[in-house]
Amino acid sequence: MVCTAGSRSAPLATAMAGSVLAVAWFRAAPEAPAGEDADATLRAIPWEALAEDYEL
Repeated sequence: MVCTAGSRSAPLATAMAGSVLAVAWFRAAPEAPAGEDADATLRAIPWEALAEDYEL
C-alpha cells in the first residue's frame, strides 16, 4: 500500500506564512498511521531539514 501525507506548520523563517512537507511511503498493512500509532521512522522525519516555507 502506498501512503501519502501533506502537512503544514509554522514557518521556519519568521518572514514567511508557513511551512509544508509532503511524504510518501509504502506499508504492508492497509491502515493509515496517525499520531502515536505512526511508525517511529515516520515520526522522526526531520521537519526543519526537509520542509519548505511558503508565502501567501
